[in-house]
Amino acid sequence: MQELYVRLEENNLIDSGDNIILSEFSGVTKSTFETFFGDCAGENCCSYACLSGSHTFLWGDPPQEYTRTAEELGYQQYFDTWLQLGILTN
Repeated sequence: MQELYVRLEENNLIDSGDNIILSEFSGVTKSTFETFFGDCAGENCCSYACLSGSHTFLWGDPPQEYTRTAEELGYQQYFDTWLQLGILTN
């Protein structure tokens, strides 16, 4: 994920608290982002196709396994913008 974080920071989308800025009024911690999209780590971290796909993750207490798309998680609009900005690759 480090490469993605560098690209986001270059586009001023990482705040002083080290959170990812999604919009003017919305952000997410890197930890939460990695919970949802950690399966895209490594070479796929900047892949639009990988981030936009389905992701299986553990959430809740006790942890339960969920599978959701980026659209269902509410992130697809941000990934679309990141692709337009050149942060993500096709």
